[in-house]
Amino acid sequence: MTLDNLEDQNKAREEDMHQQPKALLPLPFEIQLVDAFPMEIIARRFPVSIPEGLNLSVAVNFSLENRHIDEENLLAQVVLAIKVDFPTEPRLYEISFGILGLFSYQPPYTTEMVYAYLENGPLSILLPLARELLASLCMRIRVPLLYIPIYPIAPPESQNN
Repeated sequence: MTLDNLEDQNKAREEDMHQQPKALLPLPFEIQLVDAFPMEIIARRFPVSIPEGLNLSVAVNFSLENRHIDEENLLAQVVLAIKVDFPTEPRLYEISFGILGLFSYQPPYTTEMVYAYLENGPLSILLPLARELLASLCMRIRVPLLYIPIYPIAPPESQNN
């Protein structure tokens, strides 16, 4: 490996770090996780031969989807969707799943405040569960382990000032 290749890899890592979230929001006291359920789990290997020089790098993509608030029962839910993508064909395996997070909240929190929290806040609670499930699925279908990066939890707003 040449020095130019190392420099290119370091630049790519720095660009990735700028695109990733800097810190996750902590769970406020008024919002509490009630339960989390894995759902729609797909994990399978494909019987393909690996061509010489194939790029075996994969991307683990995650997003928060299907936000819903039940104002009558003071409950909110969100799905953390995880999908493993290959940049080129043939795909050697497929892994995707969702984790449904069910949260309760207390009356001082308005619906708008809960929706604002559901934009990124549940990541601090659901990513550790997704990290564990992804590692388990990789071991079960006998492929190299994939990891979701660890993000720091932001300090409470009173400590930021």
